[in-house]
Amino acid sequence: ASSDPNPGETATLNYVWTLTAPGGASANNILTNATTSRPSFNPAATGTYVARLVVTDVRGLSSTPDTVSITVPENRPPTAN
Repeated sequence: ASSDPNPGETATLNYVWTLTAPGGASANNILTNATTSRPSFNPAATGTYVARLVVTDVRGLSSTPDTVSITVPENRPPTAN
């Protein structure tokens, strides 16, 4: 969870997420709520997406970027028995 070491300032953090699609192209067009602590996206393709977060406090100080890789597996058909 993101936080600010200055007392009372955690509630005023600003979030900026960016998303990179497999292959390195921007996928920000499928990213929703990119300025909240919990964005979401519906992947357009299989592969590994990279989400990057920068948090800025009320004084304008920004965090170092944090990244997370999200792997979207191939969609396989169900099996009927």
